[in-house]
Amino acid sequence: SQKAASTAYTVGLTMDQLNAQIATIESVTREAPENIGNALKTIYSRFADISLGETLDDGVDLGQIAQTLGKVGVNVLDEAGQMRNVGDIMEDLMVIWDTMSQTDQSAISTVIAGRYQLSRFQALMNRSDLYSEYLNASLNAEGTADEMQKTFEESMQGRLNKLQASAESIFSQFFDTDDFYSMIDALTQ
Repeated sequence: SQKAASTAYTVGLTMDQLNAQIATIESVTREAPENIGNALKTIYSRFADISLGETLDDGVDLGQIAQTLGKVGVNVLDEAGQMRNVGDIMEDLMVIWDTMSQTDQSAISTVIAGRYQLSRFQALMNRSDLYSEYLNASLNAEGTADEMQKTFEESMQGRLNKLQASAESIFSQFFDTDDFYSMIDALTQ
């Protein structure tokens, strides 16, 4: 959760939802938690960028996600036209995941997770039973995780993480990151 908590908070996930997603993916894939945290951070960042009206590097935008998920009955936008909390969107998708064709599952996975986080996203969607089990366990922990998250957010590191996530979002919104690769490589050397 250290890798993804700040971004998860930005797109509306609760700590309980984040805990359940990490635990589910780890149970299915047996990957290191750090890799899972980075994967979820990437998925959440895609949603955060899209909610700002950006088109991602692979051409995905909010309209494409809303249209793709709308075809299977999952609303991305609320009544006011704003993007719903990503945790709720993903939970709605889990409810109908098993009823969808593999073609639809693959299309939705690619749009939401991108090609690099595809397997982790599908691991989560394919095991909604585990997710529900872990979510209930976290919810019954009497808010301990949310209290810990609030403490973290109020700490210096938590505030720095939020600042970094905001700066990255603003930077990518105003600048073409490809223009900075050579400069970053030169500074690194």
